[in-house]
Amino acid sequence: MAPNFKRLAASLSCFAVMAMTSSCIGVHLILGAAQHTKNKMPASGIGELQEQTGHPSRADFIRHWGNPYRKDSVDGSERWLYRSRYRRWRGLVVWAIVPLPLVIPAGRYKSTVVFSGDSTVSITGQVDREYGAGFFWSDAVGPRWMIGPSPLAKRPNP
Repeated sequence: MAPNFKRLAASLSCFAVMAMTSSCIGVHLILGAAQHTKNKMPASGIGELQEQTGHPSRADFIRHWGNPYRKDSVDGSERWLYRSRYRRWRGLVVWAIVPLPLVIPAGRYKSTVVFSGDSTVSITGQVDREYGAGFFWSDAVGPRWMIGPSPLAKRPNP
């Protein structure tokens, strides 16, 4: 029984047209998280921040984020480590109408707060490093081609 190449070509053409018009085709690479320094006040969830109106105190962080996961003393200052409930992921997501995630858990998002006395010296958190290439459809902006850093990577850590 010989394969029917016309039928196969027609099926592949239909699949390609459906994929291009109904959703997304491409790849999305999640490399992990990068550290960045923030200068804001704590908000309701661990790692969530709002615009700063001064140097937040220890009481501000305890009120908004609770007790830290770990406390360390380094060179006369105190460092508090907070760990979010949200997981970080690494791997590849292949988009062919629906996403096929080929990812593994890579820990949790972390935020570090350094205090000198009662005021904050620095707040360091994590941002996802994500890159993608392909044709993606969004209700907000419509169809578009994307190559390079993912717009999702700009989101703050949860």
